[in-house]
Amino acid sequence: MNGISFNMFVYKENDVVSKFISSSGNWEAKSTNDLIKCLDYYSQKKKLSKNEISIIDIGANVGWYSFFFAKAGYELISFEVSHMNGYILKKNFCLNKEVNITIINKGIGLNDEKCLLHHPSWNKGNAVILCGENKNIANKNQNLTEEVEFTKLSNYISFISKRNLALIKIDVEGSEGKVINSGIELITKYHVPFIFAEFRIDYLKMQGTNPKELLEIFINNGYQIST
Repeated sequence: MNGISFNMFVYKENDVVSKFISSSGNWEAKSTNDLIKCLDYYSQKKKLSKNEISIIDIGANVGWYSFFFAKAGYELISFEVSHMNGYILKKNFCLNKEVNITIINKGIGLNDEKCLLHHPSWNKGNAVILCGENKNIANKNQNLTEEVEFTKLSNYISFISKRNLALIKIDVEGSEGKVINSGIELITKYHVPFIFAEFRIDYLKMQGTNPKELLEIFINNGYQIST
């Protein structure tokens, strides 16, 4: 795909992303191609080579986006809250040691805290996050629970401020609002040109985010919305 190839580990079964990658050799091809165009535009406009450009991947899952762009030559910092997914990410790093990627086995949220992650049996890499008082909510449809760590994006200001950060990709199953609210001041201060975020109204509401207000945060900070 785009002349970029790499090997990666995935779940053997019961995972939607892994099943698609195994059968097709890619994941979200259109979105991946669209982001390549954005990065090419940024590179040409700033007159920067790929290895001078950085990307933050929040919600890396098993690593398709992280390793695709790292293999293309970009610097990656990849956040993945799940220890299960993080284990696969680290195995994929062992397969692709030449890439410039830093894996952080934490999620990005509003606070430094520990939460519970409930995984459905039919889709291991996906999860529902329960924090604070919601940690005690039982979910009978989930059969695997992890205690995981969250941190604030502001804790990584040194990474953001010292690099040509071109893209932040966010796919965190409804917690996109928390990620944006935890870091919008940094994102706008350092002029991050592209933010690629999943936007599922039902997931956002489940995590306490008003979808309209989330869009207004982007618009009020000078971003154009594209779907």
